[in-house]
Amino acid sequence: MFVHDVLSWDYLLLYVPHYPELPNQAERALLLAGRDDVVCLNGPVDPDYLAFLEGLKIGPDPERVVWGPRPGGPPAECLSSSIRGNPELMARIARLLGHPTETLLDPFASTPHEAALAASLGEALGSPVRVLGGDPETAARADRKDLMRARAHALGVPLAEGEVVPLEPPGARDASAATMLEGAIRRQGAATGRAIVKASRGGGGVGTLVTDAEPVAARRTAEEICASWDCEACVVESLLDLTVSPNVMLEVEREPGAVRCLGVTDQRLDEHLVHAGNIYPSTARTAAQMVHWGTRLARSLQSEGYAGPLGLDFGEFRDPRTGARGLFLADVNPRVNGAGYPLELRRRLDRDSAGRGQPGVAAFSSGWVSTQAASFADVCDALGGLLFDPGRGTGVVPYSPGNLAHRSLGVIAFGGSRGEAEALHARAAAALGR
Repeated sequence: MFVHDVLSWDYLLLYVPHYPELPNQAERALLLAGRDDVVCLNGPVDPDYLAFLEGLKIGPDPERVVWGPRPGGPPAECLSSSIRGNPELMARIARLLGHPTETLLDPFASTPHEAALAASLGEALGSPVRVLGGDPETAARADRKDLMRARAHALGVPLAEGEVVPLEPPGARDASAATMLEGAIRRQGAATGRAIVKASRGGGGVGTLVTDAEPVAARRTAEEICASWDCEACVVESLLDLTVSPNVMLEVEREPGAVRCLGVTDQRLDEHLVHAGNIYPSTARTAAQMVHWGTRLARSLQSEGYAGPLGLDFGEFRDPRTGARGLFLADVNPRVNGAGYPLELRRRLDRDSAGRGQPGVAAFSSGWVSTQAASFADVCDALGGLLFDPGRGTGVVPYSPGNLAHRSLGVIAFGGSRGEAEALHARAAAALGR
């Protein structure tokens, strides 16, 4: 049973008025589900899209996609909580699941909301429901950038030069908070002229700012953050000139020490260093070292009860003194992240290709594109022959069609090489933009 609502992290509810597409991110789980799985969404999905996935042997039986009625306006709670509060929907889910010996609840992230849903669903089913991701408290600690920086430092994981600035709650901050933060920005940006400031909690660009380190800009940034960011602390780091920013996607098993690497992709970052997609395979020269350090951190979290997907963002840079490639850990995602969906979809498409005696998918480029399409039928008309063809083993698989209401659509372009995938992604973006 998939419940991939990003709003399970409570702090993201505050951002929905500014990012109304967030509730529709739950639709990405359709790419991961099997025919007999149940996928829970925040609203109905275009039946043409479900038919498209069915033609690719992706996703659940359309009858096993469920959603509950939600009043208009921004949601006041996450999907897991709204399911628990809807007896009719709970009963329908229980009927769809039948009488399993155990149910696996696959969430966006393991939080207390998913733990409560699993307990309620277990009572309805009369059998246990296990949450992928393990202990919610460990996952919550892993979502704190300040805590993960301290843990990584203790484990010897390479980090960018930086420091943590603790903050009082927003209503209790005075001018001294901005002064402390300004000082950190100026110190950490002294070498390169710029610094990056990250809220202790946030993801996908929420709670991240790149700023000049000169006094006026540093003060302005510090005052803006202290006035508007609701976080316990800020991590301030020197902004290095990256050659590439890879994401290492791991699967942390329940058995002690068992950690698998699902793949290494390069992040597509915009000018504000906000995640805009992923490209596979990675061009990072230090990828093996990144997997090593990521696995060390994963096993540390595993020892405290974490078990599930774990994404780690790294930065690779050229040392200006030696010319050698260096690396540092930039972020930890105790959840399925933007790289996880195309990686898993690639694995499934590869499996189907192997069954037909065809070569696997060599590369992909994923991300969000702007579009004027109003329905999935419009998307198909715009993309035409660019859509994924199993016989060819290349093409575009769209995702999150609910965001068409916000003139946005997710696209994964699969190609025979990295260059071909990137070119196909660009062609799809141009076609949808028209």
